[in-house]
Amino acid sequence: MNPSPLFPSPRFSRGRLALFGLLLLAGALYVGCSGGGGEERTPQTTATPSEEPGTPRPPDTQAAIRVFQSFVEAVQAGDLDKAWALYAASIEGTTEEHNAAFGCDYGAFSFEFPRMQHLFGRVAPFEVTETYGAAPGSLVIEMRLAGADGSSFLGTTVRVRPTEEYRVQFLNSGDVVKVPGAPDPQPSPDDPTGICGIWTGAR
Repeated sequence: MNPSPLFPSPRFSRGRLALFGLLLLAGALYVGCSGGGGEERTPQTTATPSEEPGTPRPPDTQAAIRVFQSFVEAVQAGDLDKAWALYAASIEGTTEEHNAAFGCDYGAFSFEFPRMQHLFGRVAPFEVTETYGAAPGSLVIEMRLAGADGSSFLGTTVRVRPTEEYRVQFLNSGDVVKVPGAPDPQPSPDDPTGICGIWTGAR
């Protein structure tokens, strides 16, 4: 009896299955050897620079001193934008926003800028006589400064983020206010008022 076309013989079915299996094996070998043409590879996940956590910078008194000196030089040169960039409250590339936890806004800084020029014109250059804050993990470096006119100051630099360079946050006499909540005697009219943390008064 001849096999029906609807029910092929077992030999014919086994032959077709064997051929189909060989084709599948050849295809798998081709994909494996060719690397899948690049489409089937598992993508490697790498963080973009903005996503990388970075390594916190260790305390560095010399770097802090250089930043403070650069700030003073920028003020003396009349470079408002550079001085603002070296100020702790500044946010890179913006003057509309600022980090209020670290100082005044750009408008107040601009108002104080000529007063800073007046102050630095009288007391700069500064001599660093002592530094504080170089303990491991510290983000703040303070420096005791002697002005050219013999006055004494305390300068404070801070890493706003642990991976960043230092920026200037405060410059003051280093003295504590005599009566909490009450202003000490005001500076001369041409000197900074202290609204940005940079002045001749107490901290």
